[in-house]
Amino acid sequence: MITGCNRGIGKAIAVAFASEGADIICAIRKENPAFQVEADGWAKKYGVQIEYVYFDLADENSMKVALNDLLREKRSIDILVNNAGLARFRPFMMSRIEDFKEAMQVNFYAVVQISQYMVKCMLKRKGGSIINLCSISGMDMNAGNAAYGASKAALASLTRTMALELAKANIRVNAIAPGFVDTEMNQRVESGYMNTILQQTALGRIAQPEEIARIAVFLASDETSYMTGQIIRVDGGM
Repeated sequence: MITGCNRGIGKAIAVAFASEGADIICAIRKENPAFQVEADGWAKKYGVQIEYVYFDLADENSMKVALNDLLREKRSIDILVNNAGLARFRPFMMSRIEDFKEAMQVNFYAVVQISQYMVKCMLKRKGGSIINLCSISGMDMNAGNAAYGASKAALASLTRTMALELAKANIRVNAIAPGFVDTEMNQRVESGYMNTILQQTALGRIAQPEEIARIAVFLASDETSYMTGQIIRVDGGM
């Protein structure tokens, strides 16, 4: 199950898992016919099953309904990628409490809720892998990242605690902390700020979504069977 996989990093992660033969449940906010046509093409190309579940991470009740339906259907889920997120960039003194609440709901509380439901599925399979999408914004100091950075820092802490508590159930929990990635969200960043980012990045460029997706597949695979509680920076050397 991959959240927010109809665009950006989530979409690249879905393609990467499909190419490795994984059946996928795409969790997206609302029906998107164009995306479903594209995803059905991946299913045909790679010989996998792709299904869809719809809920809004900002709506706790809609998540409960959708996730309870999955549990009742007794789905076999052994990998969860908590990718969907919300970006809020404002200077601290201009940030409203609502900005913090919204960022925490989508980037943190929703991850808690989804993970608790999916762990129930993994317990029946006696193992699994959870990958959370954190951010370098939750690890480094960046002006304007008060709400977003705080929510991602909380997610990094949650990742380590989940890893510790779920290890006895053979469920591994790791996270990816990307730097700047070529997505719709970052295409709106003003050119002057982006130039500063590029100057601070050893590789001198931003990442492609596929480069993040490959790390997600790696963390879910048996190649990382002895890795848990790790936050992997994928930032081009910032």
